[in-house]
Amino acid sequence: MFLKGISSPASANIIELQRISSSFIEIRKEHFQKQMEITRKHRGDAVLRYAWLPSSKGMITSIMKYGLANYGSSKTNSSYGVGVHLFPANCTDISAKYSDVDENGVQYMILCRVIMGNMELVCPESKQFHPSCEDFDNGVDSLENPKCYVVWTMNTSTHVFPEYVVNFKLSPDAEGLPPRYRDSVRQITPGLPLFLYNYSTHQLHGVFEVYFMIAENSKYGDFP
Repeated sequence: MFLKGISSPASANIIELQRISSSFIEIRKEHFQKQMEITRKHRGDAVLRYAWLPSSKGMITSIMKYGLANYGSSKTNSSYGVGVHLFPANCTDISAKYSDVDENGVQYMILCRVIMGNMELVCPESKQFHPSCEDFDNGVDSLENPKCYVVWTMNTSTHVFPEYVVNFKLSPDAEGLPPRYRDSVRQITPGLPLFLYNYSTHQLHGVFEVYFMIAENSKYGDFP
C-alpha cells in the first residue's frame, strides 16, 4: 500500500513499521467502533477509509500513547478548510510532501482508519471548520476522486483511529520531496513491510515483513 502510492517506488525505503498500541489507544478503539455504529445507523454507511496522516518525529511519541487526542488541526499547507487533513491510501506521495523530515532525513506518516460518513465538497481556500449542515460529517476536495480527506477538528477523536506509524526515507530524486531536504536523504536497505490492502473494498487485510528477495536474473525468482 505504501509503495503503491509512491510515484517512484524504488526511491522509497521503509525504515520501521510500528503498530500503535497502548491502554489509552484501546479505549480510543472502542470509542471509534461505537462511532462507526452510530454513523452507520444514521447515515446507512459509515464509509470507512484507510488514509495517511503526515506527521513529525516530535509528534510520534504522543500519538503512539494517546492517538490524535493532542493533534489539533493539520500543520499541512492544504487549503481545504480548517481541520485534520489526511490522504487516501493510494496517495502516499502526496502525504509525503507534507511530512516533516528530521535531522537524519527520516519522514513519518501514520496509517489511519477514518470514518468519513456523508462527505461534502470543500473548495480551495475555504476557511470552513465544521460541517455546513447536519447532513454532512466530513469533507473532501473532490466527490468523484478525492485526494484529500478533511476531518473537522470536532471529529478528530471519534472519526480517526491511528493504527501504524511508518518511518521512511526518500532518495534525492524522489518526486515531491522538497529540494531543501534532498541533500540529507540517503538510500538504505531495510526489511520491507508488505501491506495487503484491497483498494476496491478499502479493507486492510494484514501487514507482514518480507524477508526474501526475488533474483533479478531468474524467470521465477530464487529464494536465498
